[in-house]
Amino acid sequence: MTGIIIKVLLAGLPLAAVAAMLGSLLQWRSMSFAGDTLAHSSLLGIGLSLLLGVSWHLGVFSVAILLALYLFISQRGERLGADAALAVSAHATLAAGACLLFLQRSSVDWETILFGNILTMSMREVLTLMAASAAVLVGGALLWRRLVLLALNAEIANVETSRMPLLELFFLLLLALYITIGVRVVGVLLLNAMLVLPAAAARPLARSPSGMAVMAAAIGMLSLIGGTALSFAADLPVAPATALLASVGCVLSWTWSLLRKRATG
Repeated sequence: MTGIIIKVLLAGLPLAAVAAMLGSLLQWRSMSFAGDTLAHSSLLGIGLSLLLGVSWHLGVFSVAILLALYLFISQRGERLGADAALAVSAHATLAAGACLLFLQRSSVDWETILFGNILTMSMREVLTLMAASAAVLVGGALLWRRLVLLALNAEIANVETSRMPLLELFFLLLLALYITIGVRVVGVLLLNAMLVLPAAAARPLARSPSGMAVMAAAIGMLSLIGGTALSFAADLPVAPATALLASVGCVLSWTWSLLRKRATG
């Protein structure tokens, strides 16, 4: 039991902080579908990694990076709009990944792929995830002000810096890294849930961008701790239980915000 708690604290909580930071930026940019697209791409990465006999992390990271570069280029072109690029990428990578996995069905652990399993991670995986989470958090913190400005007002961000395209690319690469480290913990289906739900729950309660990111991190961490406890109590997978509690947090947050508006209005 002690080992499991250590894994949750060391691997899950830093990942929740990463998801909160990136999820908040996605919310402000109305780009939640981008997270979903990159999450779907992880299925293709897993399929390729099994086919080639390499680690999940390498396969997922390679596909996520390539997809991030593709999205970056397509969003700056005139032939294909951002929404269309996201939709095509999401469905294409999901379909290709599913086909590859079905061809290798004898060696596929569907439950771990779809829902993750933080409890079966080795300490080496935990330490690797911690280091990667720390790298994403440090990178996001160093450019936090510019990333927030880009999310809230791209025109002003373009005036303040001549390197806005590089900033957009950096943000997509951070998302790709989150997908790489998160797929083993929460699985393909719930990668985007951890980006969207805590940030959505924090949004009605926060009064500043930084406050929203911190509050989203707190909600994500509490959901993970509660989800782990619920998984033991009801014999459920950790990731779905965590997402369920984060969803409850969204409902409570939105309800409280609605009641407050009615009371003051």
